[in-house]
Amino acid sequence: MSSFPVSIPDIAEDFDTVTVRVGRILTEAEVAQVGGCLGYALRVHVAGEDLGDPESVAYQGGQTIIRYFFDSTKAQRSDPDPQHAFQVAAEFIFDGTPIRSSNRSGPNTAGTRLIQGIGPVALAFSVNEYPEPTPPAAPALPDPSELLAAHQAMLNAQARYAQAVSDFRGHA
Repeated sequence: MSSFPVSIPDIAEDFDTVTVRVGRILTEAEVAQVGGCLGYALRVHVAGEDLGDPESVAYQGGQTIIRYFFDSTKAQRSDPDPQHAFQVAAEFIFDGTPIRSSNRSGPNTAGTRLIQGIGPVALAFSVNEYPEPTPPAAPALPDPSELLAAHQAMLNAQARYAQAVSDFRGHA
C-alpha cells in the first residue's frame, strides 16, 4: 500500500453513488483505469452490478473527481463489505489488479495484470449513503373550463357528423 493518504468513508447503509477524488489530474486512460480497478474490487467484495462508465469527471484544484452510479442494494453477497472493497480498490488503483497466475485469459497472460495501476496518489472515496429519490414532477392539471370546452366541441362535432349522415341518407 502507498504512503499517500487514502480516505475511505464509514458505510453503514445503502448508497447509490461512489465518488473518487484523485490527488492529481488524470488522463482519459487513467480515468478508465481507476474505474476498472474500482469496479473489479466492488465486483469481488460486494458482488453487485457492474460499475459502468463514470456519470461525471471533473478537474478541480489539481484533482480529478470521478462520480459513478452504483446501487449497493443489488449486492449478491449476504455480507457485502464495501469499505474493504474501497481499501482493495485503492491498492489496485496504485499497483494494478492482481497478477494473473495462469494463461486462462489467453496465451501469454500469466504474469500480467488485467488493469494496470496509475501509481501512488492521494485518494478519497465517498458515497451517497442516504439517497433521496427525486420524485417525478406531478403533471399539471388542466383547467376545468378548458376540459368542458373541449368536451362540448367534441359533442358539437359528433352532432354535425350525425346531421351530415342523416342528410346524406335523405338524398340517397
